Amino acid sequence: MAAQPGPPGQSDPSTQPSDLLHYLEEYKVLICTSCQYALQPDAISRHLKDIHHILRSSRRSYMDYASGFALADAETVMHSGQALTSFPVPLLPVHDGLKCTHADCGHLCVTEKRMRSHWVTQHGRAGQSESDWNPVQLQTFFRGNSLRYFTAPPPALAIAQSLQPQAQSAADVALSQSQTQTQPQSPTLSLPLLSGSLSPTEQDDFLLQHYINSTSVTLASGHDIPAGAAYESYYHPLGAGITIWQTIIPQFAERHEFLMHGILACAALHLAHLNPQDRQTHLLTSAKHQGRAIPLFREAVAHLDAANCDAVLALVHIQTICSFASHRENERLLLVDPQSADILCDWLLFMRTGCKFVAGVRPLLMQGPLRSLICDWKNPIDPENEPYTPLVAQLLTAVPARDHADAWSDEECRVYRNAVYELGYAIARADRLGPDFGTWDALRGWPIPLSNNYLQLLRQLHPGALIVLAHYCILLHRLEGKWYFKGRAQRLSGHIRQRLDPKWHAHVQWL
Repeated sequence: MAAQPGPPGQSDPSTQPSDLLHYLEEYKVLICTSCQYALQPDAISRHLKDIHHILRSSRRSYMDYASGFALADAETVMHSGQALTSFPVPLLPVHDGLKCTHADCGHLCVTEKRMRSHWVTQHGRAGQSESDWNPVQLQTFFRGNSLRYFTAPPPALAIAQSLQPQAQSAADVALSQSQTQTQPQSPTLSLPLLSGSLSPTEQDDFLLQHYINSTSVTLASGHDIPAGAAYESYYHPLGAGITIWQTIIPQFAERHEFLMHGILACAALHLAHLNPQDRQTHLLTSAKHQGRAIPLFREAVAHLDAANCDAVLALVHIQTICSFASHRENERLLLVDPQSADILCDWLLFMRTGCKFVAGVRPLLMQGPLRSLICDWKNPIDPENEPYTPLVAQLLTAVPARDHADAWSDEECRVYRNAVYELGYAIARADRLGPDFGTWDALRGWPIPLSNNYLQLLRQLHPGALIVLAHYCILLHRLEGKWYFKGRAQRLSGHIRQRLDPKWHAHVQWL
């Protein structure tokens, strides 16, 4: 089985332990930021060796770094997960799952098949999807034998927690560690239930000012749409003009807490880029704001209307930038963990889901101030007008002959060819745009319209899927000037080469 994606060990001496291992003091765990799960105290060295292939001589600095933290054992951490009062936990992925509604049960799992099995074995009858379980968001600290899911606390518990300082972390309580002095946590944004306005801390105020004065400028280019101008002439969402990003979106954020958290998260990531010495602090700040934004965003999407649709659209764009700028996405882009049940990476799942809901209120959005952020998400292949360029012709030669030992199935060949043609269209469109080519052109031209069949092949590390993804770096190289894309193409092509069997290297050797 292929190793999970992670930063190269011995081959990248610039990688610091704090880049890969992040300590969450509240739960007393070290999170592997690449694999996105907590490491058990006695398994850190083995994880570095087996998953990230870091040699013993290089592991010493990682182990010295880890030894500086008080780490709880798996049982203690899992107990703290059950007792937590905020959700989601930063740096851990969020999964769509199910929760049993039987009295005093609350069993959690990620598939309906497992839930049905649970009902038969634990409750003695076949469960009914209409009444016996509810959809919930799940997280887990650990993988393997220590995998235990937890979900968001009841609303009443979360509200009560927000009204008072935390005397002890959940892990502290579980460890029965008494403290003589406590550090109250500063509130970030007041609960909408308690107040209709935002009350930012000094840190949040600093982040907001940084977003307005600096980050927003990096997201804007081109010009605003003049009143009465044809929309079709302005189809670059990230080139929609500085007014949208610097003024209009912050104004919407004042009324919609999820968007405020989103722009604060984006500002923190921008600061992490500008100030490498404080990178980890800014990354954690961003993760906390993203963790608060997403549940509120889901609630807004569930009640999408004229009052909040502009803010929802804005967060779809902001969160996508956050995903690109985040450390784990910088390393993998479309690559997902082969052991995961998901076939979509976080940013692409967010984009597709967000765009699906936004499409239902498109007429409203086209009348609003963010209309230039709307674009057509699908870019279907026209079989009669395939861009048979030299690059496409070269990529098609990678398909093995039917009698070859490495021959692909007919379905794999079809999926591969479609992905190649889509990439050909995307590159041709980029060539036509020239200097106007931007972030959204790179996204809507290829990743967004990709089929789930291709993404499934990519999850399986199919050589054809990896070869096409490697050539997508041609477009990413053109975005090197964007701070949230800087270095991505080189890192992605390096990761692909590591996962591609050497016998296929001839098809990516020039990249």
